[in-house]
Amino acid sequence: MPSSLRSMRHMLIGFLVFGFIYTMVSVLWGFSALAAFPALERADLATPTLLASEFVPPVLGVIVMIGIMAAAVSTIDSIMLTLASMVSRDVYANVKPNVSEKRQLLMGKFVVPVIALMALAFAELELDLIAVLSVAASSGLVATVPALIGAFYWKRGTAAGAVVSVVGTSAFVLLMYATGNSLLSLPAGVWGILVASVLFVGVSLMTKPHQATTDAFFTAISEELGKKSLQWGL
Repeated sequence: MPSSLRSMRHMLIGFLVFGFIYTMVSVLWGFSALAAFPALERADLATPTLLASEFVPPVLGVIVMIGIMAAAVSTIDSIMLTLASMVSRDVYANVKPNVSEKRQLLMGKFVVPVIALMALAFAELELDLIAVLSVAASSGLVATVPALIGAFYWKRGTAAGAVVSVVGTSAFVLLMYATGNSLLSLPAGVWGILVASVLFVGVSLMTKPHQATTDAFFTAISEELGKKSLQWGL
């Protein structure tokens, strides 16, 4: 938990840098698999095929596979808990405003196994969509990057700019995938970050920021971080 707004800003940049490095490693890994096995039929088999090949020492292959499994399990846990919290607090609590915390907790506990069963049913279909979904998710996430950075670093940014940036870029990315995922030989992810940045900056400059809301936003964050710091003894 960051101890101040400045620390939160640094953490945000750190996550973005880590995400960029992770993406570059994944891309290089994919190109390595393509170069080593040009006849590979499915992109989903790139990692297991490369780890099982003579190019990777067996011990290193086992360690990497264990790391991948551990990361997958922790990611699945986080996603299920996040979705359960969203349903119980953002949906159920709004439908029933006076619902108690205990009822919200019970709703969250009910949602977790439902999500797990839905994911299991989807996996049983074996649609060979791991690579496609991963790329599509990454391309879609870039729509939020300019708005996130702008929220903490650019006080001229507006809510309208953030909404138009996220919605417009998401629609643009979906359109690119529907029409072949290529424009001027560049994939949706590259165009997504460009479109999101242009929309966020352009719409923000054309609209007027609500200074009172901006000040309240940073004040609330600073106060909440201060409370957490006291609780953790920082």
